[in-house]
Amino acid sequence: MNSAPGDYESIKRVASVSASGIRFTYSAEHPSSDGSTTETRTRRDIRGEDLANARVYRQGFSNNDEDVYPGSTALGVSTLVLTELRTKGSADVK
Repeated sequence: MNSAPGDYESIKRVASVSASGIRFTYSAEHPSSDGSTTETRTRRDIRGEDLANARVYRQGFSNNDEDVYPGSTALGVSTLVLTELRTKGSADVK
């Protein structure tokens, strides 16, 4: 990731997959503006219906995140968005 205090890498790991969706964990150590290192560890659940139809791509992560953000994806866009890109050449994504 590219950030003002310095670049860093994050790790996203799929923890479980079921008919109702996926759960993954996110972790990163990133530089702070004061020169120290900040650690972020969280998890996110993406519902099956959101994997199929969400129009919001929520790519940011923090320690205070909710587990679920209905209507959004996090590791990529939904099937609906990919289909629209392929068939129409554009898609509405927030």
